[in-house]
Amino acid sequence: MLVRFKKRVVYSENNNYKTIMAAVWVTEGANRCVIGHVPENLSEYFHRLEGRIAQVYTIYHLSRDSNRMAFSNKNDGVCHAILVDKAIACDELLDDLVESIASTSDGE
Repeated sequence: MLVRFKKRVVYSENNNYKTIMAAVWVTEGANRCVIGHVPENLSEYFHRLEGRIAQVYTIYHLSRDSNRMAFSNKNDGVCHAILVDKAIACDELLDDLVESIASTSDGE
């Protein structure tokens, strides 16, 4: 599965809005729907992820490992992805940081 990272503004608690880095499912070159988001603790890297494409290679919910399944359930879904579009400086750092995409129910 391929995802494209796109900034989105979403409604949050206390009548506020916040910016998230959504993971948008991509098929046949078109954006389909938001399937998750990058954890907020990585917000300092959002500008480097905007528009980038990643390949999801592990979905914890589908794992046979009970620890991974429990972690996925606790966090409303977790997966691992690796950037696959053209290389830029410091991609190794981003690949390490973009290990998990938290599941979200927000639509596009």
